[in-house]
Amino acid sequence: MITIIERPEMIIIEYRGKTVTDLEQKTVLEDVARLIKRNNKVVSILSDTGDTELTGIQRKMSAEWFKDGGIIPLIKSFAVVIHSAIQRGLVTAIIWLAPKLPIPVKIFNDVASATKWIKERK
Repeated sequence: MITIIERPEMIIIEYRGKTVTDLEQKTVLEDVARLIKRNNKVVSILSDTGDTELTGIQRKMSAEWFKDGGIIPLIKSFAVVIHSAIQRGLVTAIIWLAPKLPIPVKIFNDVASATKWIKERK
């Protein structure tokens, strides 16, 4: 299950459960993009993956959403909360190796630290 929570200047995406379907991932990305574009505002995004394991297809969908979605200019920062140390290490390595994103992206192991970091970016 994926829940989207809209707050002033922040959108939180919460993943719950071990897996999500490709359709659920596609739908949440479309919904978040629509929220950002509808309000035409700059936001920070906090994605809490919990224990959910995204498939390679779902990670690719997310990467394409960033790259081709036309929303990068409306995102001020992106925090990702990953509770698994192994997954956190993998995502951190991918970010280091990926082409430089025009927004700050940081990986955290808890929501409180991610929220604090986002608030510091205001």
